[in-house]
Amino acid sequence: MTMFIEVLKNLMEEKGLNQRQLGIQAGIPFTTINGWFKTNKMPDYYSIKKLATFFNVTSDYLLELEDEWGNKSIHISNSFKLWQEKLVIYVENQVEFTHCVMIVFV
Repeated sequence: MTMFIEVLKNLMEEKGLNQRQLGIQAGIPFTTINGWFKTNKMPDYYSIKKLATFFNVTSDYLLELEDEWGNKSIHISNSFKLWQEKLVIYVENQVEFTHCVMIVFV
């Protein structure tokens, strides 16, 4: 289980939510949330933003880059590295897609 899932589980328990309830209230599909738990996938940027807003925490807290008091962590977990790598790939793909669209319309 990733650190992110542990943090998310704790936040859900504090609010008395299951995955389906979290999905409805936070505006994230249940299948997406369930996928994080089953496959240890990291959420995308927009999901992190929605979760941070919903739980009134920072994205750094969700990713365990800071503690509940806002103290920054000096370690970077493997799950964060994986999330960071996926984000870079996502951004690169978005840029490539944008360039393709621009070429088609030019």
